[in-house]
Amino acid sequence: MGCFLYAAPNDATMDLFRQQRAVIALAIGGAVLAAAPAAPAAEPSTTRSVAASAPAAFPMAMDSGTRFVRERAQARRDISRAEAELSVATGRQQGIQAQVDTLSAEMARLDVEAQAASAQVAAAQLRVAALAATAYKQAGGGQIDATIEAARSAEDVLDLSWSMRIIEGSGDYALDVFLWHDTMHKGLVEELAAVTQQRADAQDDLDAAIAHEADMRELRDSARARLAAAQDGIASFHRAARTAGSPILGPSLLSAGDLAAFVRARGGTPQLSVSLEALAQIYIEESAAVGVRGDVAWAQSILETGWFEFTKSMVDPEDNNFAGVGACDTCKGGFSFPDARSGVRAQMQLLRVYVDDGVGRESLGKPLLLPGTLRLSFRGDVQSWWDLTGTWATANTYGNRVYDLYNRMVAAS
Repeated sequence: MGCFLYAAPNDATMDLFRQQRAVIALAIGGAVLAAAPAAPAAEPSTTRSVAASAPAAFPMAMDSGTRFVRERAQARRDISRAEAELSVATGRQQGIQAQVDTLSAEMARLDVEAQAASAQVAAAQLRVAALAATAYKQAGGGQIDATIEAARSAEDVLDLSWSMRIIEGSGDYALDVFLWHDTMHKGLVEELAAVTQQRADAQDDLDAAIAHEADMRELRDSARARLAAAQDGIASFHRAARTAGSPILGPSLLSAGDLAAFVRARGGTPQLSVSLEALAQIYIEESAAVGVRGDVAWAQSILETGWFEFTKSMVDPEDNNFAGVGACDTCKGGFSFPDARSGVRAQMQLLRVYVDDGVGRESLGKPLLLPGTLRLSFRGDVQSWWDLTGTWATANTYGNRVYDLYNRMVAAS
């Protein structure tokens, strides 16, 4: 790829590099992914000197940034799910609690009515028993005694006749009253039993709802703790990622606004098919989609395109090629992409392919735009921005110069 801030390698290095490029050219179908000697840096007076020596080893695992991003994403998903289920669980719990309260009140009412009905049954039963005793006396010859007693208490003939009829019919009436009260009592007892069972079932549902709500609260709290730990890990990753020896993969530190502002502050005239701000946002989105550090890739593109002005570049602004993809010292030009997003996506996918030898044609969520790169022999050996020297560009300070620009962006943000 074309490299601004170019440092010419010696003859031995160039011979080795050309051999590597020949292998790569065959791998991707003739498009040599090498860097052609490019124009000097756009700002030679302010560009700091970067040593060609390899940077110190990254102090964390090379996949730590990716792991923290993955853990952060999972924690956020768990929080979202737990909070959504908590809302439902809380509403369900409140509904079941209201049901339990209603059934409890119904049980209390039925219990009072059943006790009252039981008392009425007992009283009716006593009346029936008393009348049964009277009837027994009558059946045993006591009818005269009952008649005499009725006659004694009667004031006249009509009253005597009425008393006799009461004595004869009162047994049937008392029995009917008893049976009515007994039926009512039994009905209340059965209803009370049914409501008691309904309340027991509702209480079981309430207990389950309370337990589920507690589980969701625990999941939410655990996810919040995991989110905090992942964010702390990402912060540690960014503090450690100070040199080109840091990983290509991982989270971006800077925002799209930071990226655009850094280029704007230079005061140049970017030649783009979209606004600078829109392009910066595409970098953040497309890099996150494949796990590449998009803000460092933006620094790479500043280096490759001369601050997106494409002066003395092997690709033209209309190519939407922001990383010199396909450009080489023996090529007429690099690859051309139909729009800015495709160009950024190709760059991000290619960086991921360099690092991850497990990437396939359809494993990145979007189809691989340069599937021929899957045959690159050094895939998996490239892990840091420093490792892009000799694989992405010929300049022996390529990774350091990319990272120098990135560090300047961080300082300016």
